[in-house]
Amino acid sequence: MAQIQPICCTVCEEPYATDEPHTPCQLPACFHTFCRQCLLDWEKEAPAGGTFECPTCRESCANGVAALRLNFALMDAIEAQSILCGAKKLLCQDCDEDLEAENQCMDCNVLLCSTCSVYHKRSNRTKAHTTMTIAEMKELGKAAPKPRAMCAKHKQKELRLYCKSCQVLICDDCPIKDHKDHDYDLLTEVSEEHKTKLMEEAELANNAIATLEDAILSLKDEDKLLEDSTSETRKQIREYYEQLAAAVTRRGEEVETQLDAVWTQKHKVLVGQWNGLELAVASMSSGAEHARKTAASGDDQEVMATYGQIVAGLRRLRERRFKLTPDTSSKMLFVGRDDMLDIIAEHGSVTMVTGFACTAEGQGLTVATPNHLNSFAVQVRSDDGTIIAEAAAIEVREREGQDQDQGKLVEVKVTEEAAGRYVVAYKVEGRGKLKLQVMANGAEICNSPFTILLRVELKMESAFDTNGVFHHIGTAGGSRAFQNPHDSGDVCVTLSNLHSGHPGSLVQNYGAQLLTKNKPQSWMAVDLKSFRLSPRTYCLRACTSGHTPTCWRLEGSHDGTTWTSLREHNN
Repeated sequence: MAQIQPICCTVCEEPYATDEPHTPCQLPACFHTFCRQCLLDWEKEAPAGGTFECPTCRESCANGVAALRLNFALMDAIEAQSILCGAKKLLCQDCDEDLEAENQCMDCNVLLCSTCSVYHKRSNRTKAHTTMTIAEMKELGKAAPKPRAMCAKHKQKELRLYCKSCQVLICDDCPIKDHKDHDYDLLTEVSEEHKTKLMEEAELANNAIATLEDAILSLKDEDKLLEDSTSETRKQIREYYEQLAAAVTRRGEEVETQLDAVWTQKHKVLVGQWNGLELAVASMSSGAEHARKTAASGDDQEVMATYGQIVAGLRRLRERRFKLTPDTSSKMLFVGRDDMLDIIAEHGSVTMVTGFACTAEGQGLTVATPNHLNSFAVQVRSDDGTIIAEAAAIEVREREGQDQDQGKLVEVKVTEEAAGRYVVAYKVEGRGKLKLQVMANGAEICNSPFTILLRVELKMESAFDTNGVFHHIGTAGGSRAFQNPHDSGDVCVTLSNLHSGHPGSLVQNYGAQLLTKNKPQSWMAVDLKSFRLSPRTYCLRACTSGHTPTCWRLEGSHDGTTWTSLREHNN
Protein backbone atom coordinates (compact mmCIF):
# COMPACT_ATOMS: atom_id res chain seq x y z
CA MET A 1 0.00 0.00 0.00
CA ALA A 2 1.33 3.45 -0.90
CA GLN A 3 2.29 5.69 1.99
CA ILE A 4 -0.46 8.13 2.91
CA GLN A 5 0.63 11.75 3.11
CA PRO A 6 -1.06 13.50 6.04
CA ILE A 7 -2.96 16.74 5.46
CA CYS A 8 -0.93 19.52 7.10
CA CYS A 9 -1.48 23.08 8.24
CA THR A 10 0.28 25.45 5.85
CA VAL A 11 1.61 27.59 8.71
CA CYS A 12 3.17 25.09 11.12
CA GLU A 13 3.30 22.25 8.55
CA GLU A 14 2.07 19.85 11.25
CA PRO A 15 -0.66 17.30 10.41
CA TYR A 16 -4.21 18.30 11.24
CA ALA A 17 -5.96 16.31 13.96
CA THR A 18 -9.55 15.62 14.89
CA ASP A 19 -8.77 16.71 18.46
CA GLU A 20 -7.91 20.21 19.69
CA PRO A 21 -5.80 22.25 19.34
CA HIS A 22 -4.74 21.08 15.86
CA THR A 23 -8.23 20.85 14.38
CA PRO A 24 -8.71 22.59 10.99
CA CYS A 25 -10.51 25.93 11.42
CA GLN A 26 -11.86 27.87 8.48
CA LEU A 27 -11.83 31.67 8.23
CA PRO A 28 -15.31 32.92 7.19
CA ALA A 29 -14.08 35.83 5.06
CA CYS A 30 -11.79 33.97 2.66
CA PHE A 31 -12.37 30.23 3.39
CA HIS A 32 -8.67 29.59 4.06
CA THR A 33 -8.04 26.85 6.65
CA PHE A 34 -5.37 26.57 9.36
CA CYS A 35 -5.03 24.64 12.61
CA ARG A 36 -6.56 26.35 15.62
CA GLN A 37 -3.25 26.50 17.48
CA CYS A 38 -1.58 28.49 14.68
CA LEU A 39 -4.52 30.86 14.50
CA LEU A 40 -4.40 31.38 18.26
CA ASP A 41 -0.69 32.25 18.01
CA TRP A 42 -1.42 34.50 15.02
CA GLU A 43 -4.22 36.23 16.91
CA LYS A 44 -1.89 37.03 19.82
CA GLU A 45 0.45 38.93 17.47
CA ALA A 46 -2.38 40.93 15.89
CA PRO A 47 -2.88 44.56 17.01
CA ALA A 48 -5.54 45.27 19.57
CA GLY A 49 -9.02 45.75 18.17
CA GLY A 50 -10.53 42.29 17.98
CA THR A 51 -9.51 41.49 14.39
CA PHE A 52 -6.64 39.63 12.79
CA GLU A 53 -5.57 38.97 9.22
CA CYS A 54 -5.52 35.71 7.28
CA PRO A 55 -1.92 34.45 7.12
CA THR A 56 -2.34 33.78 3.37
CA CYS A 57 -4.34 36.61 1.82
CA ARG A 58 -4.43 39.21 4.65
CA GLU A 59 -8.23 39.27 4.60
CA SER A 60 -9.48 40.74 7.88
CA CYS A 61 -11.29 38.37 10.25
CA ALA A 62 -13.48 39.95 12.90
CA ASN A 63 -14.38 36.71 14.69
CA GLY A 64 -12.14 35.48 17.46
CA VAL A 65 -10.32 32.20 16.87
CA ALA A 66 -12.29 30.53 19.63
CA ALA A 67 -15.53 31.23 17.74
CA LEU A 68 -14.33 29.85 14.37
CA ARG A 69 -16.11 26.81 13.01
CA LEU A 70 -14.30 23.68 11.99
CA ASN A 71 -13.78 22.80 8.35
CA PHE A 72 -16.05 19.77 8.51
CA ALA A 73 -15.24 18.61 4.99
CA LEU A 74 -11.52 18.58 5.85
CA MET A 75 -12.27 16.88 9.20
CA ASP A 76 -14.01 14.08 7.29
CA ALA A 77 -11.02 13.75 4.95
CA ILE A 78 -8.63 13.58 7.94
CA GLU A 79 -10.78 10.95 9.61
CA ALA A 80 -10.98 8.96 6.39
CA GLN A 81 -7.16 9.02 6.25
CA SER A 82 -6.87 7.79 9.82
CA ILE A 83 -9.32 4.99 9.07
CA LEU A 84 -7.49 4.00 5.91
CA CYS A 85 -4.11 3.79 7.62
CA GLY A 86 -5.56 1.99 10.62
CA ALA A 87 -4.81 4.75 13.13
CA LYS A 88 -8.47 4.97 14.17
CA LYS A 89 -10.41 1.99 15.44
CA LEU A 90 -14.04 1.91 14.37
CA LEU A 91 -16.42 0.69 17.07
CA CYS A 92 -20.00 -0.51 16.77
CA GLN A 93 -22.48 2.32 17.18
CA ASP A 94 -25.49 0.08 17.76
CA CYS A 95 -24.43 -1.60 21.03
CA ASP A 96 -22.44 -0.76 24.17
CA GLU A 97 -19.95 -3.63 23.94
CA ASP A 98 -17.09 -1.57 22.42
CA LEU A 99 -16.74 -4.19 19.69
CA GLU A 100 -14.93 -3.37 16.47
CA ALA A 101 -17.26 -2.57 13.59
CA GLU A 102 -17.30 -4.78 10.53
CA ASN A 103 -20.05 -3.16 8.47
CA GLN A 104 -21.85 0.12 7.95
CA CYS A 105 -25.58 0.36 7.24
CA MET A 106 -25.94 2.93 4.48
CA ASP A 107 -29.64 3.50 5.25
CA CYS A 108 -29.24 4.00 9.00
CA ASN A 109 -25.76 5.55 8.63
CA VAL A 110 -24.48 3.52 11.59
CA LEU A 111 -21.49 1.20 12.19
CA LEU A 112 -22.27 -2.41 13.15
CA CYS A 113 -20.22 -5.14 14.79
CA SER A 114 -20.61 -8.73 13.57
CA THR A 115 -23.37 -9.52 16.10
CA CYS A 116 -25.35 -6.35 15.37
CA SER A 117 -24.88 -6.93 11.64
CA VAL A 118 -26.59 -10.32 11.92
CA TYR A 119 -29.47 -8.84 13.93
CA HIS A 120 -29.71 -5.93 11.46
CA LYS A 121 -30.11 -8.31 8.53
CA ARG A 122 -32.75 -10.40 10.33
CA SER A 123 -34.94 -7.59 11.62
CA ASN A 124 -38.05 -6.96 9.50
CA ARG A 125 -37.46 -3.23 9.86
CA THR A 126 -33.86 -3.26 8.57
CA LYS A 127 -33.31 -6.46 6.61
CA ALA A 128 -33.76 -4.66 3.28
CA HIS A 129 -31.11 -2.04 4.15
CA THR A 130 -27.85 -1.80 2.20
CA THR A 131 -24.62 -2.47 4.09
CA MET A 132 -20.96 -1.84 3.28
CA THR A 133 -17.96 -3.61 4.79
CA ILE A 134 -15.30 -1.58 6.56
CA ALA A 135 -12.81 -2.70 3.87
CA GLU A 136 -15.07 -1.26 1.16
CA MET A 137 -15.49 1.88 3.22
CA LYS A 138 -11.70 2.30 3.38
CA GLU A 139 -11.35 1.80 -0.36
CA LEU A 140 -13.85 4.58 -0.98
CA GLY A 141 -12.08 6.87 1.52
CA LYS A 142 -15.24 7.46 3.54
CA ALA A 143 -15.26 8.93 7.04
CA ALA A 144 -17.01 7.19 9.90
CA PRO A 145 -20.71 8.10 10.31
CA LYS A 146 -21.43 10.61 13.04
CA PRO A 147 -23.40 9.52 16.12
CA ARG A 148 -27.06 10.44 16.03
CA ALA A 149 -27.72 13.84 17.61
CA MET A 150 -30.11 13.52 20.55
CA CYS A 151 -32.37 16.17 22.06
CA ALA A 152 -30.94 17.83 25.17
CA LYS A 153 -34.40 18.09 26.75
CA HIS A 154 -36.03 14.87 25.54
CA LYS A 155 -33.06 12.59 26.13
CA GLN A 156 -34.23 9.56 24.15
CA LYS A 157 -35.41 11.52 21.16
CA GLU A 158 -33.29 12.03 18.02
CA LEU A 159 -33.08 15.50 16.49
CA ARG A 160 -34.99 14.75 13.29
CA LEU A 161 -36.74 18.10 12.73
CA TYR A 162 -35.60 21.65 11.95
CA CYS A 163 -37.45 24.64 13.38
CA LYS A 164 -37.32 27.34 10.75
CA SER A 165 -38.68 29.93 13.16
CA CYS A 166 -35.86 29.41 15.70
CA GLN A 167 -33.29 27.99 13.23
CA VAL A 168 -32.42 25.08 15.53
CA LEU A 169 -32.65 21.28 15.38
CA ILE A 170 -35.52 19.78 17.38
CA CYS A 171 -36.95 16.36 18.13
CA ASP A 172 -40.48 15.04 17.54
CA ASP A 173 -41.62 16.14 21.03
CA CYS A 174 -40.30 19.72 20.87
CA PRO A 175 -43.20 21.09 18.75
CA ILE A 176 -45.69 20.04 21.44
CA LYS A 177 -44.63 22.82 23.81
CA ASP A 178 -41.34 24.65 23.25
CA HIS A 179 -41.85 25.10 19.50
CA LYS A 180 -45.63 25.09 19.36
CA ASP A 181 -47.09 26.74 16.22
CA HIS A 182 -43.57 27.23 14.83
CA ASP A 183 -42.66 26.60 11.22
CA TYR A 184 -40.71 23.35 11.15
CA ASP A 185 -39.96 20.52 8.74
CA LEU A 186 -38.07 17.25 8.52
CA LEU A 187 -34.35 17.81 8.96
CA THR A 188 -33.56 15.62 5.95
CA GLU A 189 -35.79 17.71 3.68
CA VAL A 190 -34.46 21.06 4.94
CA SER A 191 -30.91 19.74 4.67
CA GLU A 192 -31.51 18.65 1.07
CA GLU A 193 -32.83 22.13 0.28
CA HIS A 194 -29.72 23.65 1.83
CA LYS A 195 -27.47 21.23 -0.05
CA THR A 196 -29.14 22.29 -3.29
CA LYS A 197 -28.61 25.94 -2.38
CA LEU A 198 -24.96 25.24 -1.56
CA MET A 199 -24.45 23.66 -4.97
CA GLU A 200 -26.16 26.65 -6.59
CA GLU A 201 -23.90 29.04 -4.65
CA ALA A 202 -20.88 26.99 -5.70
CA GLU A 203 -22.00 27.24 -9.34
CA LEU A 204 -22.46 31.01 -9.04
CA ALA A 205 -19.00 31.21 -7.52
CA ASN A 206 -17.65 29.19 -10.45
CA ASN A 207 -19.21 31.69 -12.86
CA ALA A 208 -17.60 34.55 -10.95
CA ILE A 209 -14.30 32.65 -10.97
CA ALA A 210 -14.53 32.28 -14.75
CA THR A 211 -14.99 36.05 -15.09
CA LEU A 212 -12.03 36.75 -12.82
CA GLU A 213 -9.86 34.21 -14.60
CA ASP A 214 -10.73 35.84 -17.94
CA ALA A 215 -9.68 39.18 -16.45
CA ILE A 216 -6.43 37.60 -15.22
CA LEU A 217 -5.71 36.29 -18.71
CA SER A 218 -6.51 39.74 -20.10
CA LEU A 219 -4.08 41.34 -17.65
CA LYS A 220 -1.39 38.83 -18.55
CA ASP A 221 -2.02 39.46 -22.25
CA GLU A 222 -1.73 43.18 -21.56
CA ASP A 223 1.53 42.54 -19.75
CA LYS A 224 2.79 40.59 -22.78
CA LEU A 225 1.83 43.53 -25.00
CA LEU A 226 3.64 45.73 -22.53
CA GLU A 227 6.74 43.58 -23.06
CA ASP A 228 6.37 43.92 -26.84
CA SER A 229 5.77 47.64 -26.56
CA THR A 230 8.78 47.97 -24.29
CA SER A 231 10.93 46.14 -26.81
CA GLU A 232 9.69 48.32 -29.66
CA THR A 233 10.18 51.50 -27.66
CA ARG A 234 13.65 50.37 -26.64
CA LYS A 235 14.48 49.84 -30.33
CA GLN A 236 13.28 53.37 -31.14
CA ILE A 237 15.38 54.80 -28.35
CA ARG A 238 18.53 53.00 -29.48
CA GLU A 239 18.07 53.90 -33.15
CA TYR A 240 17.56 57.52 -32.23
CA TYR A 241 20.50 57.86 -29.89
CA GLU A 242 22.92 55.95 -32.11
CA GLN A 243 22.94 59.05 -34.37
CA LEU A 244 24.10 61.32 -31.58
CA ALA A 245 27.43 62.04 -29.91
CA ALA A 246 28.86 60.52 -26.72
CA ALA A 247 26.85 62.85 -24.52
CA VAL A 248 23.69 61.70 -26.24
CA THR A 249 24.63 58.08 -25.64
CA ARG A 250 24.83 58.77 -21.91
CA ARG A 251 21.43 60.42 -22.02
CA GLY A 252 20.09 57.46 -23.97
CA GLU A 253 21.11 55.15 -21.14
CA GLU A 254 19.29 57.41 -18.68
CA VAL A 255 16.16 57.27 -20.80
CA GLU A 256 16.40 53.48 -20.94
CA THR A 257 16.49 53.52 -17.17
CA GLN A 258 13.40 55.69 -17.22
CA LEU A 259 11.76 53.22 -19.57
CA ASP A 260 12.58 50.38 -17.21
CA ALA A 261 11.06 52.36 -14.36
CA VAL A 262 7.90 52.90 -16.40
CA TRP A 263 7.80 49.20 -17.28
CA THR A 264 8.36 48.28 -13.63
CA GLN A 265 5.53 50.56 -12.55
CA LYS A 266 3.12 49.29 -15.20
CA HIS A 267 4.18 45.68 -14.67
CA LYS A 268 3.73 46.06 -10.93
CA VAL A 269 0.24 47.46 -11.45
CA LEU A 270 -0.77 44.61 -13.76
CA VAL A 271 0.83 41.92 -11.60
CA GLY A 272 -0.78 43.45 -8.52
CA GLN A 273 -4.15 43.36 -10.26
CA TRP A 274 -4.00 39.77 -11.34
CA ASN A 275 -2.49 38.67 -8.02
CA GLY A 276 -5.43 40.30 -6.27
CA LEU A 277 -7.86 38.56 -8.59
CA GLU A 278 -6.02 35.25 -8.14
CA LEU A 279 -6.44 35.58 -4.39
CA ALA A 280 -10.15 36.22 -4.96
CA VAL A 281 -10.29 33.16 -7.23
CA ALA A 282 -8.50 31.10 -4.59
CA SER A 283 -10.95 32.23 -1.92
CA MET A 284 -13.96 31.57 -4.14
CA SER A 285 -12.54 28.20 -5.24
CA SER A 286 -11.93 27.22 -1.62
CA GLY A 287 -15.41 28.36 -0.66
CA ALA A 288 -17.05 26.66 -3.63
CA GLU A 289 -15.13 23.44 -2.99
CA HIS A 290 -16.06 23.62 0.68
CA ALA A 291 -19.72 24.15 -0.25
CA ARG A 292 -19.64 21.18 -2.62
CA LYS A 293 -17.92 18.91 -0.12
CA THR A 294 -20.25 19.98 2.68
CA ALA A 295 -23.26 19.42 0.46
CA ALA A 296 -21.91 16.12 -0.82
CA SER A 297 -20.48 14.53 2.31
CA GLY A 298 -21.56 16.55 5.32
CA ASP A 299 -24.24 15.15 7.57
CA ASP A 300 -27.34 17.11 8.35
CA GLN A 301 -25.96 18.73 11.51
CA GLU A 302 -22.81 19.86 9.74
CA VAL A 303 -24.76 21.24 6.82
CA MET A 304 -27.02 23.21 9.12
CA ALA A 305 -24.09 24.37 11.24
CA THR A 306 -22.12 25.77 8.33
CA TYR A 307 -24.76 26.69 5.78
CA GLY A 308 -25.23 30.31 6.80
CA GLN A 309 -21.50 30.98 7.08
CA ILE A 310 -20.70 29.37 3.71
CA VAL A 311 -23.50 31.12 1.81
CA ALA A 312 -22.73 34.50 3.41
CA GLY A 313 -19.05 34.11 2.64
CA LEU A 314 -19.59 33.06 -0.98
CA ARG A 315 -22.08 35.84 -1.60
CA ARG A 316 -19.80 38.42 -0.01
CA LEU A 317 -16.91 37.28 -2.22
CA ARG A 318 -19.09 37.12 -5.33
CA GLU A 319 -20.67 40.53 -4.78
CA ARG A 320 -17.37 42.23 -4.13
CA ARG A 321 -16.62 44.76 -6.83
CA PHE A 322 -13.52 43.80 -8.73
CA LYS A 323 -11.62 45.92 -11.22
CA LEU A 324 -11.57 43.61 -14.25
CA THR A 325 -9.90 45.94 -16.72
CA PRO A 326 -6.22 46.98 -16.59
CA ASP A 327 -5.40 49.94 -14.35
CA THR A 328 -2.65 50.79 -16.80
CA SER A 329 -2.08 50.25 -20.50
CA SER A 330 0.70 48.59 -22.44
CA LYS A 331 1.03 51.70 -24.60
CA MET A 332 4.20 53.78 -24.26
CA LEU A 333 5.62 56.49 -26.44
CA PHE A 334 9.16 57.66 -26.93
CA VAL A 335 9.47 61.19 -28.33
CA GLY A 336 12.61 62.60 -29.89
CA ARG A 337 13.25 65.82 -31.87
CA ASP A 338 16.16 66.44 -34.27
CA ASP A 339 16.39 70.13 -33.42
CA MET A 340 17.29 69.54 -29.79
CA LEU A 341 21.04 68.85 -30.22
CA ASP A 342 21.96 72.01 -28.34
CA ILE A 343 20.24 70.77 -25.21
CA ILE A 344 20.75 67.07 -25.80
CA ALA A 345 21.95 66.45 -22.27
CA GLU A 346 18.34 66.79 -21.05
CA HIS A 347 16.53 65.72 -24.18
CA GLY A 348 14.23 62.70 -24.48
CA SER A 349 11.92 60.83 -22.11
CA VAL A 350 9.55 57.91 -21.89
CA THR A 351 5.98 58.77 -21.01
CA MET A 352 3.08 56.63 -19.93
CA VAL A 353 0.63 58.08 -22.44
CA THR A 354 -2.58 56.07 -22.46
CA GLY A 355 -5.88 56.77 -24.11
CA PHE A 356 -8.06 56.34 -21.04
CA ALA A 357 -6.10 59.04 -19.17
CA CYS A 358 -6.69 61.62 -21.94
CA THR A 359 -9.78 63.84 -21.77
CA ALA A 360 -11.97 65.72 -24.25
CA GLU A 361 -14.34 68.64 -23.94
CA GLY A 362 -16.52 70.81 -26.16
CA GLN A 363 -20.03 71.04 -27.60
CA GLY A 364 -18.98 68.93 -30.58
CA LEU A 365 -18.92 65.87 -28.30
CA THR A 366 -22.70 66.01 -27.73
CA VAL A 367 -24.37 67.79 -30.68
CA ALA A 368 -23.34 68.56 -34.25
CA THR A 369 -24.82 70.38 -37.22
CA PRO A 370 -24.66 68.39 -40.48
CA ASN A 371 -22.52 69.86 -43.31
CA HIS A 372 -20.98 72.40 -40.93
CA LEU A 373 -17.70 72.40 -39.00
CA ASN A 374 -18.13 71.11 -35.47
CA SER A 375 -15.30 70.89 -32.94
CA PHE A 376 -14.03 69.69 -29.60
CA ALA A 377 -10.64 69.64 -27.81
CA VAL A 378 -8.50 66.71 -26.60
CA GLN A 379 -6.03 67.06 -23.72
CA VAL A 380 -3.23 64.46 -23.68
CA ARG A 381 -2.36 63.18 -20.21
CA SER A 382 -0.18 60.50 -18.64
CA ASP A 383 -1.45 57.68 -16.41
CA ASP A 384 -1.24 59.91 -13.33
CA GLY A 385 -3.21 62.73 -15.00
CA THR A 386 -0.21 64.97 -15.74
CA ILE A 387 -0.53 67.01 -18.95
CA ILE A 388 2.00 65.86 -21.55
CA ALA A 389 3.48 68.47 -23.85
CA GLU A 390 5.05 66.05 -26.34
CA ALA A 391 3.31 65.30 -29.62
CA ALA A 392 0.65 62.58 -29.65
CA ALA A 393 -1.28 60.82 -32.40
CA ILE A 394 -4.97 61.83 -32.24
CA GLU A 395 -7.40 59.85 -34.38
CA VAL A 396 -11.18 60.27 -34.80
CA ARG A 397 -13.40 57.75 -36.57
CA GLU A 398 -16.92 56.35 -36.65
CA ARG A 399 -17.68 53.56 -34.20
CA GLU A 400 -18.01 50.20 -35.96
CA GLY A 401 -21.57 48.92 -36.21
CA GLN A 402 -23.11 52.31 -36.95
CA ASP A 403 -26.69 52.11 -38.27
CA GLN A 404 -27.02 52.91 -41.96
CA ASP A 405 -29.79 55.47 -41.45
CA GLN A 406 -27.74 57.50 -38.95
CA GLY A 407 -25.11 60.17 -39.42
CA LYS A 408 -21.83 59.72 -41.26
CA LEU A 409 -18.44 61.25 -40.62
CA VAL A 410 -17.13 62.87 -43.82
CA GLU A 411 -14.19 65.09 -42.76
CA VAL A 412 -11.78 65.33 -39.80
CA LYS A 413 -8.94 67.77 -39.12
CA VAL A 414 -6.73 67.67 -36.00
CA THR A 415 -4.69 70.75 -35.03
CA GLU A 416 -2.30 71.15 -32.10
CA GLU A 417 -3.60 74.21 -30.25
CA ALA A 418 -1.11 74.22 -27.37
CA ALA A 419 1.29 71.84 -25.65
CA GLY A 420 -0.57 68.56 -25.36
CA ARG A 421 -3.90 70.08 -26.42
CA TYR A 422 -5.49 69.33 -29.79
CA VAL A 423 -8.55 70.75 -31.52
CA VAL A 424 -10.59 68.32 -33.60
CA ALA A 425 -12.77 69.87 -36.33
CA TYR A 426 -15.12 67.57 -38.22
CA LYS A 427 -18.06 67.51 -40.61
CA VAL A 428 -20.93 65.07 -40.65
CA GLU A 429 -23.90 64.43 -42.87
CA GLY A 430 -27.16 62.58 -42.37
CA ARG A 431 -29.49 62.65 -39.39
CA GLY A 432 -30.21 61.08 -36.04
CA LYS A 433 -27.10 60.12 -34.08
CA LEU A 434 -23.41 59.46 -34.66
CA LYS A 435 -20.97 57.53 -32.47
CA LEU A 436 -17.41 58.84 -32.61
CA GLN A 437 -14.36 56.99 -31.35
CA VAL A 438 -11.55 59.29 -30.24
CA MET A 439 -8.10 57.66 -30.00
CA ALA A 440 -4.84 58.91 -28.49
CA ASN A 441 -1.75 56.93 -29.46
CA GLY A 442 -3.90 54.02 -30.60
CA ALA A 443 -6.13 53.74 -27.51
CA GLU A 444 -9.59 55.17 -26.83
CA ILE A 445 -9.64 58.22 -24.59
CA CYS A 446 -11.79 58.61 -21.48
CA ASN A 447 -15.57 58.25 -22.18
CA SER A 448 -15.04 57.29 -25.84
CA PRO A 449 -17.10 56.52 -27.91
CA PHE A 450 -19.17 59.69 -27.79
CA THR A 451 -22.82 59.69 -28.91
CA ILE A 452 -23.50 62.87 -30.90
CA LEU A 453 -26.96 64.14 -31.81
CA LEU A 454 -27.13 65.71 -35.27
CA ARG A 455 -28.91 69.05 -35.08
CA VAL A 456 -30.74 70.77 -37.94
CA GLU A 457 -32.26 74.27 -37.65
CA LEU A 458 -35.59 74.59 -39.48
CA LYS A 459 -37.22 78.00 -39.99
CA MET A 460 -40.91 78.23 -40.93
CA GLU A 461 -41.63 80.80 -43.63
CA SER A 462 -45.32 80.00 -44.07
CA ALA A 463 -47.84 77.57 -42.67
CA PHE A 464 -47.34 73.98 -43.90
CA ASP A 465 -44.32 74.84 -46.02
CA THR A 466 -41.49 72.37 -46.61
CA ASN A 467 -39.47 73.60 -43.62
CA GLY A 468 -41.37 71.62 -41.00
CA VAL A 469 -39.83 68.88 -38.87
CA PHE A 470 -42.07 66.09 -40.20
CA HIS A 471 -41.34 67.11 -43.80
CA HIS A 472 -37.64 67.06 -42.94
CA ILE A 473 -37.92 63.58 -41.42
CA GLY A 474 -40.15 62.32 -44.23
CA THR A 475 -37.70 63.47 -46.92
CA ALA A 476 -34.58 62.36 -44.97
CA GLY A 477 -33.33 65.91 -44.89
CA GLY A 478 -34.39 66.60 -48.48
CA SER A 479 -32.56 63.60 -49.95
CA ARG A 480 -35.69 61.72 -51.13
CA ALA A 481 -39.35 62.16 -52.02
CA PHE A 482 -41.64 62.53 -49.00
CA GLN A 483 -42.59 59.33 -47.20
CA ASN A 484 -45.06 59.42 -44.33
CA PRO A 485 -42.66 59.18 -41.32
CA HIS A 486 -45.19 57.15 -39.31
CA ASP A 487 -45.57 54.59 -42.09
CA SER A 488 -41.78 54.40 -42.60
CA GLY A 489 -41.20 53.86 -38.86
CA ASP A 490 -39.12 57.02 -38.37
CA VAL A 491 -41.71 58.27 -35.86
CA CYS A 492 -44.69 56.62 -34.15
CA VAL A 493 -48.13 58.24 -33.78
CA THR A 494 -50.39 57.05 -30.96
CA LEU A 495 -53.85 58.15 -29.79
CA SER A 496 -55.82 57.76 -26.57
CA ASN A 497 -58.67 56.39 -28.72
CA LEU A 498 -59.56 56.36 -32.41
CA HIS A 499 -62.87 57.40 -33.96
CA SER A 500 -61.84 57.52 -37.62
CA GLY A 501 -58.83 58.00 -39.85
CA HIS A 502 -55.28 56.62 -39.89
CA PRO A 503 -52.70 57.57 -37.20
CA GLY A 504 -50.18 58.55 -39.88
CA SER A 505 -52.53 61.34 -40.99
CA LEU A 506 -51.22 63.46 -38.09
CA VAL A 507 -47.80 63.76 -39.78
CA GLN A 508 -48.92 63.64 -43.43
CA ASN A 509 -47.88 66.47 -45.77
CA TYR A 510 -51.43 67.12 -46.90
CA GLY A 511 -54.79 67.48 -45.16
CA ALA A 512 -56.17 64.12 -43.97
CA GLN A 513 -58.88 63.49 -41.38
CA LEU A 514 -57.94 61.93 -38.02
CA LEU A 515 -60.49 62.00 -35.18
CA THR A 516 -60.54 60.73 -31.60
CA LYS A 517 -63.77 59.83 -29.88
CA ASN A 518 -65.71 62.58 -28.13
CA LYS A 519 -64.21 61.85 -24.71
CA PRO A 520 -62.56 64.16 -22.16
CA GLN A 521 -58.73 64.15 -21.94
CA SER A 522 -58.33 62.59 -25.38
CA TRP A 523 -54.87 63.03 -26.91
CA MET A 524 -52.64 62.39 -29.91
CA ALA A 525 -48.87 61.90 -29.52
CA VAL A 526 -45.82 61.56 -31.79
CA ASP A 527 -42.79 59.57 -30.58
CA LEU A 528 -39.79 61.11 -32.37
CA LYS A 529 -37.60 58.06 -31.52
CA SER A 530 -33.96 59.01 -32.24
CA PHE A 531 -34.80 62.65 -33.05
CA ARG A 532 -34.75 65.51 -30.54
CA LEU A 533 -36.88 68.59 -31.04
CA SER A 534 -36.71 72.13 -29.66
CA PRO A 535 -39.88 73.72 -31.14
CA ARG A 536 -40.37 77.43 -31.72
CA THR A 537 -43.54 77.42 -33.84
CA TYR A 538 -46.04 74.82 -34.99
CA CYS A 539 -49.09 74.53 -37.27
CA LEU A 540 -52.18 72.39 -36.69
CA ARG A 541 -54.62 71.80 -39.57
CA ALA A 542 -58.27 71.41 -38.49
CA CYS A 543 -61.04 69.87 -40.52
CA THR A 544 -64.10 71.85 -41.61
CA SER A 545 -66.80 69.29 -40.86
CA GLY A 546 -67.78 70.67 -37.49
CA HIS A 547 -65.05 68.85 -35.53
CA THR A 548 -62.67 71.78 -35.14
CA PRO A 549 -61.02 71.74 -31.68
CA THR A 550 -61.43 74.88 -29.59
CA CYS A 551 -59.34 74.00 -26.53
CA TRP A 552 -56.10 72.02 -26.53
CA ARG A 553 -52.63 71.92 -25.04
CA LEU A 554 -49.25 71.23 -26.70
CA GLU A 555 -46.93 69.20 -24.41
CA GLY A 556 -43.44 67.72 -24.68
CA SER A 557 -41.70 64.85 -22.87
CA HIS A 558 -38.24 63.27 -22.75
CA ASP A 559 -39.45 59.90 -21.45
CA GLY A 560 -43.16 59.64 -22.35
CA THR A 561 -44.09 59.75 -18.66
CA THR A 562 -43.42 63.29 -17.43
CA TRP A 563 -44.95 65.92 -19.69
CA THR A 564 -44.29 69.67 -19.83
CA SER A 565 -46.88 72.11 -21.14
CA LEU A 566 -45.43 74.14 -24.05
CA ARG A 567 -48.52 76.07 -25.08
CA GLU A 568 -52.19 76.06 -24.14
CA HIS A 569 -55.18 77.23 -26.24
CA ASN A 570 -58.63 78.08 -24.85
CA ASN A 571 -61.51 78.97 -27.19
